[in-house]
Amino acid sequence: MEKEEIQREILSERLRILREEEIEKSELEGTRPIPGFLRKETEYQRPSRNFDKGDHYRWTLQVPHPFVWPDWMKVGATVVLKSDEREIQGILSHIGEETIGAELLLSSITFEDIWAIGPRISLPTYELYYSVLDSLLSGKWEKTLGKITNFWNKEISILEDPAIRILVGPPGTGKTKNLLDMARDRIASGSQVLALAPNNYAVDNLVEKSLELGLRPLRLGSSPKIRESVRSFTMSDLLEDREISKTLGSWKKDLEKLYKSIGDYDPNLSSSRKEKRRVMQAEAQELRKLIQKTLQSERRLIFEESELVCGTFASTKEMPFRKEYSLVVVDEATQVLDIASYLAIDLGEEVVFAGDPKQLPPLYKSDPKKKSFLEVSIDRCHPSRIQFLTEQYRMPMALLSFSNEVFYESKLHSHIPELDLGDVIFRKNLIFLDTAGSSSSEVEENASYFNSLEIDFISQIAKEVKNLGSLAILSPYQAQISKFKSHTELSKINSILQSIDAFQGREADVVILSMVRSNDRGEVGFSLDPRRFNVAITRAKKLCVVVGDSSTLAQNSLFARFLEHVGKSGEVRSVFEWEGDW
Repeated sequence: MEKEEIQREILSERLRILREEEIEKSELEGTRPIPGFLRKETEYQRPSRNFDKGDHYRWTLQVPHPFVWPDWMKVGATVVLKSDEREIQGILSHIGEETIGAELLLSSITFEDIWAIGPRISLPTYELYYSVLDSLLSGKWEKTLGKITNFWNKEISILEDPAIRILVGPPGTGKTKNLLDMARDRIASGSQVLALAPNNYAVDNLVEKSLELGLRPLRLGSSPKIRESVRSFTMSDLLEDREISKTLGSWKKDLEKLYKSIGDYDPNLSSSRKEKRRVMQAEAQELRKLIQKTLQSERRLIFEESELVCGTFASTKEMPFRKEYSLVVVDEATQVLDIASYLAIDLGEEVVFAGDPKQLPPLYKSDPKKKSFLEVSIDRCHPSRIQFLTEQYRMPMALLSFSNEVFYESKLHSHIPELDLGDVIFRKNLIFLDTAGSSSSEVEENASYFNSLEIDFISQIAKEVKNLGSLAILSPYQAQISKFKSHTELSKINSILQSIDAFQGREADVVILSMVRSNDRGEVGFSLDPRRFNVAITRAKKLCVVVGDSSTLAQNSLFARFLEHVGKSGEVRSVFEWEGDW
C-alpha cells in the first residue's frame, strides 16, 4: 500500500471519527468565543483541593452591551479564557448584566487587554485524534506511518515487528505487575520508560504499584480525579518541592505587586503616569517571561529525572518535549482506541499492550460491533508476539470457575483458597438472589432502566456483608446507579456505586450486582452482553452476589448457564427468605 493511499485511509478514518463522536456543526457553532475586556483582578487566594494546583485569581470580563448570553453560560460551567498569548481554564462564579466573573488557575498572572471566553468542551479523545492524525497526515511520523501501513495491510502483520508485543491477561492475572516488572528491568539498564492507560484510575494504579517496586514515577496530568495518594508525584507537586520554588514564589509576589501598581487602564491618566505605567508593564512582562522560562526549565529537569513517566494518552501533550522511549507499556489496552494505540507505537522503540479481549472494548458509536485495536492485533499477530497469563491472584476458584470455563477455555489457575465468610449469611463465595415471583419490575427512564425492589433488597444485603471489606454495588444501567446514590439507607454504608463499564479494571472484596431487568417478554437488553457480564462477575475478591429475576434473565442462554453453574457450585436463594414487602 502506497503512502498516499495510507493518507487517504487516515483521512477517511478522521471523517468516521467525527461521525462516531456525533459532533454536529450546530454544536461546534455554539462554542464561538465572547470578546471582552479584562477589567480588574479583585482577589487572590490559595488553591483548594477542589481545583487543580496553582494560584487562584478572580477576574471580571466586561462584555459588549447589549448582549444575549448563550445557553451554555451558567454559573459553575468550565470555561476557557483566551488572549493572543495565553489560554487559561476557569470556572464561572457569577454572570451579571454586563460582566462575567470566574475563578482562574494561573501559574503566573497576566493582564493582556483583549480576551475571549468560550466553553471548555471535554473532548480529549476527539482532540487527541486530531493532533495525532494531523501529525500523520503532515508526514512528521514516518515510522508510525510505516507501522500502520503494515497493520492495515492484511498481508503484513504489524506484530511481526518484534518491538511490538501483546500481553493477554484475564481478570486478576497481574497484567499491571507484569508491565511494571518489564519497566523496572529496562530502567535498571539506564532507560526511561513511558506507561500509558486510557483512564485516570488505571494510571494511578501504575503509579502506586511502581512505588512498591521502588521506582521514581512522574504522574502526568492535573485532573481532580487523580488520587490523593499519588498527587505528590504530579508535576505541580514536584515543582513545589524544588529549591527554586521559594524563588519562584518570591518572583510571583513581586509580579503581583507590579500589577497592582499598574492598576486599571484609565484613558484620562497624565502623560507621565502613562509612561510610568508603560515602564512597569515592561518590567512585569520581563519578570513573567523569567518565571515562565524558569518553570519550563524545572519541568524539563523533573521530566528527565523521572524513571517512569505515567499518564493517560491525552496527558502526553503535557510532556515538555517529545522523545522516543526505549519502552512504552500500555495497561488496560482493551479499552484503548485505535488512534491512541498509534500514538503509543510512535512514542516507543518497543511497545507492550496488556489487555483482555474478553472484557469490554472501547465504544465505537458508528459501529458497536467494531473490533478494538487489541482484538485485531491478536487476530493478525504472530503467535510469538503474544503472551497469555494463566496464573490468577484475585479470587478463589469458586468465583473464577464460570468465567474460566466460558471465556478462557479453562486455562486459568487460582492460588487463592476458598474463603471462609465467617458469620455472614452466605455459605458460598458465589450467590444468586432470585426475585422471581415478587413484585420486581423494571422501569424505563431516560433510555435506561431501574428496579426499585432490587434497590431496597440490595440495601438489606449490603448491611449484612459490609464487614467483609470493600464493597462495590454495580449495575449495567446508569439509572439504577443514580437511584442507588440517592437511597437513604445505602448512603450510610461505605460502598462504591458504579456501572459495570465504569468499574472495569477495578476490584472489591465484595461485589453486589443488580441486573435490573424484570419483564414477561424475556428482554435483557445489553445487560447480558457476554463481555459486560464477564467483567461484572470477575471483580470480587471474596464474595460475588448477583441479584435478579430468573424468570426474565434465564431466557438468555448465557445466564441460564450461569444459573445452572451457581446451583452446582454456589448458592441460589430467594428474596422471600428476607423480611420485606416483596
